Amino acid sequence: MKTYKVKPNRNQSPEEMLKATGYKLYTDSDVVKTIPKGEGESEMHFFKLDRYVTDEELEKEYTDRGLIPADPYSMLALPTKDLDEMKYVGTHWKDADRKWCFAAWSLWRGERYVHVSRRDAHWRGPWFFAGLRKLDLGAKTLESKPSKPLTFCPFCQHELKITIE
Repeated sequence: MKTYKVKPNRNQSPEEMLKATGYKLYTDSDVVKTIPKGEGESEMHFFKLDRYVTDEELEKEYTDRGLIPADPYSMLALPTKDLDEMKYVGTHWKDADRKWCFAAWSLWRGERYVHVSRRDAHWRGPWFFAGLRKLDLGAKTLESKPSKPLTFCPFCQHELKITIE
């Protein structure tokens, strides 16, 4: 597993953050609005599965490693030379409607790309996945701002039972 420390510029909007990368962008503007910002500096851990995996299976892989998916701000703050070394790097999250969304960086035929969209397919074999240690986050969460009350855990998707006394 590879580990890197980054200090993303979290003062930018998701659109500004993506444009600042200088990479070719293929984005769904509705999904870009749901990108989780995260907080502060990040220590990212990268792992590779070398097999096809669904987003549900990928979420279990994060959990098994004691990680949560990295926010795109952290992932895209990694220096280009380090991203180039891995070639294919991705992360995912669920939007307020509980649909899987993703940010994927790739180097293909000498061009660098960032793709942000919704996903109903498998991740193919060569991808590295960016994660953050659960313990590093304490009680903080990485979720997009829901337009309706959050009733499911953004990480394990179990229904939340909230008691107010």
